[in-house]
Amino acid sequence: MAYVNKREKSKMAYIFMNLIILYFLGVNKIFNNKKVRKISIIILGMLLFLFAGFKYRLGYDWAWYEIFFKNVENIFEVIKGNNYFFKSSEYAIGYNLLNSIIKVFTSNPQYIFVISALIMVLLVFSRLESYSKSPLFSILLLFNILFVNVFMEGIRQGIAACLFFFSIKYIKTKEFNKYLFCILLATSFHSTAIILLPLYFLLDKKYSDKFIIVCAMIGILMILLDKSIGKYITELLAPRMSYIESKSVVYLDSERGGSKYGFSFGILKQFLFIIIMFFLRDVLKKGTCKDMYFDIFFNMYFIFFIIQALFNDFFILPNRLGLYFKFSYIICYPYLIFINEDIIWRIVVTFALIGYTFLNFYIFYVNFQGVWIPYSNYLFR
Repeated sequence: MAYVNKREKSKMAYIFMNLIILYFLGVNKIFNNKKVRKISIIILGMLLFLFAGFKYRLGYDWAWYEIFFKNVENIFEVIKGNNYFFKSSEYAIGYNLLNSIIKVFTSNPQYIFVISALIMVLLVFSRLESYSKSPLFSILLLFNILFVNVFMEGIRQGIAACLFFFSIKYIKTKEFNKYLFCILLATSFHSTAIILLPLYFLLDKKYSDKFIIVCAMIGILMILLDKSIGKYITELLAPRMSYIESKSVVYLDSERGGSKYGFSFGILKQFLFIIIMFFLRDVLKKGTCKDMYFDIFFNMYFIFFIIQALFNDFFILPNRLGLYFKFSYIICYPYLIFINEDIIWRIVVTFALIGYTFLNFYIFYVNFQGVWIPYSNYLFR
């Protein structure tokens, strides 16, 4: 009976975390104080670090990360040349180094998850207040849209995605060298991050009305008519790049890798949001200095929609890239609250967005029983 009760309580862990975030969101709405907001962000950052860093034997990749950590040589052995597992690993060099450095201090594989979670939380939470119109609402969205995939599942790409989110400041401040360093460091954890380099030149722009409307319409038509270019590009590049060839074969042969996105509620939601933001972007750019990031995150959102349209027949590519681009969701959606100063509007939109986040949570809760649910924590085994 005690085991059953413990199991049922662990199923509620995600719900409890949502309620805690909502509590701090409510407190900040009541006090509307910068000091209270900062303290709330710090507390929630610590809680999410504990939640992600000490997750125990959860997810699809836990076993692979555990096996690698147990076998990889510590950094001193690597320097001496005793580096068989370090060299033969398919993981990127940055992740290998992180494991080897941690291995100097402990042989417990739990700490690769602890240190990775600490890195990711610090990178993201140090920027939230600068980027977001409503940092606490962004945390609620983060927990229900991105948290499991970025902070708890694919920690290699998760670190890369968080480094990208951190580096967005350097796009606005025009510090290319700092942006380049962050992206190269991200690439050392996951090779897909290299595609983020051109975004430095693409994101901080206000594209013409005609360009956005035409591209959005072409994108939605490609999805509706099932016209995509994903596999053609993969087949063209794969023979010339052995890494892409090996990965593309695996992904295309997998159950979901070669499947289609197709038209869905998610695609419709993205298309409608682009249209709404398009008509309101001039309004949203006015006001506080936080709005100076609107164009960057709107363009991230828009580019990801176009990627989904172009690679509609190659599910794994937009799915992988989504870990980078979906950070735009947690920044863009709160803008909807502030496009109108009417209190009724703000209340209605706030509850609508809360409903949307819980819909995402419900889909996760139903689909990942036995994988992420019930939740298990190393500290409370």
